[in-house]
Amino acid sequence: MFFTLTSSSVRNTILTNESGQAVYTTNTPGKMGSRTTTLSKIKPSEKKGEMRDDFETIAEIEWHFFASSIFRMNGKELRTKEFIPSGGLQGRRRTFTGPDGKSYKWVLNFTSVTLELADGSQTNLASFQRISTFGGSGAVLEVSPLVSHMLDLVILTFIYVEKLRRDKETATRNAAIAAIVS
Repeated sequence: MFFTLTSSSVRNTILTNESGQAVYTTNTPGKMGSRTTTLSKIKPSEKKGEMRDDFETIAEIEWHFFASSIFRMNGKELRTKEFIPSGGLQGRRRTFTGPDGKSYKWVLNFTSVTLELADGSQTNLASFQRISTFGGSGAVLEVSPLVSHMLDLVILTFIYVEKLRRDKETATRNAAIAAIVS
């Protein structure tokens, strides 16, 4: 499955499938203080023949700067430091347990993120790439059918880790600029 993001912000975007159909949306209102990202998923229209996109909220991420952020999904609240803790060099690994009992890890590279089984096999289950074309730029998330049983969780954790990766990218860029200026 391929999802294209319609915005450069993972916290305020629409994820469309290969046919251009909106499947997920993210919305994060406000600019300051504690912010919450709402993840919504398309649901079938309840009226026959109606071609309107209806979405239902399936999860939230309550972002915190100094404390653990919180995932809300399926009636549960999960603190990120317990559910998807950081590991690896500079915290560039985020590991979580799926509903199937398997361990998965997001690897945060400098310009991309990938999801793998955390069993040492390095089985690629999802990858995110920003792409540049003559007409502009975009971003694509490719998700393997092997994790289709937990697609909502993959999307939710992707939003979280990609936001963290972008924050690290921005901090690195700002440090480099500061070093040049001084």
